[in-house]
Amino acid sequence: MDPAVTGLIMMLVVLVLYATEVIPLAVTAVIGSPLLIWFQACSWSECNGGYNSDSTWMVFAMCMIGACVFECGLADTVGNALKNVCDSEFKVAVILFPVVMIMSAFLNNSATTSTFKPILESVSKASNGKISARKYLMPLAFAASAGGMLTLAGSTPQVIINGLMADTEGLTPFGFFEFALVGGPICIVLLIGVLTFLGGLASKLFAKEIEMERKISMEFSAQNKSEGKVEVKMDAKQKKCAFCMLFAIVGFICQSYVGDYLSFELSTVAITAAMLSVILGCWSLKQLYLESDWNTFFVLAGSISFAGGLDKAGTGKLIADWAVAQLGDASAFVIYAVFVVLAIIITQIMSNTAAVAMMGPIAIYVASGMGFSPLPILMGLAVGCTAAFMTPVGTPPNTIVLNGGYVPDTPFKFMDYVKLGGIFQVIATVLVVVLCPIFYPL
Repeated sequence: MDPAVTGLIMMLVVLVLYATEVIPLAVTAVIGSPLLIWFQACSWSECNGGYNSDSTWMVFAMCMIGACVFECGLADTVGNALKNVCDSEFKVAVILFPVVMIMSAFLNNSATTSTFKPILESVSKASNGKISARKYLMPLAFAASAGGMLTLAGSTPQVIINGLMADTEGLTPFGFFEFALVGGPICIVLLIGVLTFLGGLASKLFAKEIEMERKISMEFSAQNKSEGKVEVKMDAKQKKCAFCMLFAIVGFICQSYVGDYLSFELSTVAITAAMLSVILGCWSLKQLYLESDWNTFFVLAGSISFAGGLDKAGTGKLIADWAVAQLGDASAFVIYAVFVVLAIIITQIMSNTAAVAMMGPIAIYVASGMGFSPLPILMGLAVGCTAAFMTPVGTPPNTIVLNGGYVPDTPFKFMDYVKLGGIFQVIATVLVVVLCPIFYPL
């Protein structure tokens, strides 16, 4: 059988496994390359690039740093500092949400959401009814996802896209902060939305629950009048961990400016920072092994390797030739917009990692076949597949806030996400579709 056709069959098998998750995503990602080899679509040397990819190791090492931030208590210290200053809903929006976005740009957005959800609930409960957690929990999850659009380390779709670009001749991967060109405006619009229509809409949607929450908060505040501000103090381990994080961030910033004098990869910076966290005693090597996100490593390494194998088998070209024939005389913008909107729709119901791994290789070939730059469509896929706001399963942060706060037995409903997240979903989609071709002409 033609290797391209064999690769197509294997790709469909993997896509079904991605969509149904009958086996873990990491297993699906890793098994793809062996399937291509067993059915003679390519060789091992042609489909193992993800395991030595700069992008894979950069994200894996940053996951180590992120785990250290939570393990040594630095995240709790930051949270306590925020509790002391967020004494109104306005301050929650202008202080808490930007901090969440910034942390999600460099750390795991699920861990960030898990940390700040109880902080928001604690602030609300002690506010004497002035601050509603119910109103801001869902936007908090949106903020964590939006913050992940700001950097290469923010979310896995960016890493997969950069890995594909690194393995494609003639394409230069996006810079570490380059995703902020599109992600930044989305974060700003989200903050404006929280201060204006999102807060008001949430008040109407959850009026009954917010009133129950207000009564609980007033009762709690009356019983705990003596509680004052929480003392905030970083211990030695937390200071060293902060130094490791700062080292990584400064290294990421400097990497693109010192290439003429000192050549190094982003993964070099991240791995050095992760090892420094052990050397400086922030945590033990055993803790690093136990807390490292091995699932992310294998999903990234496996999916990038599988995409490389499909490329060598000729499957991408086969699909692209078919797509070009079907699209006919459609304009480059229409093709670009269809791919991005389709990706955003798909990522509402399946893993964003799976969605971008599925569509990324095809997008490169279609763009090349139609004669326009693949850069806008790749940036659109990277950011668009992170923008899942209208279902509880779209991203892990959305699922984490599903219980709806500290009022018993009042979880969010599926349609709550559609009603509140749907509005911002439309806005974010329009921003992605419009901004990408501005920064990267078709």
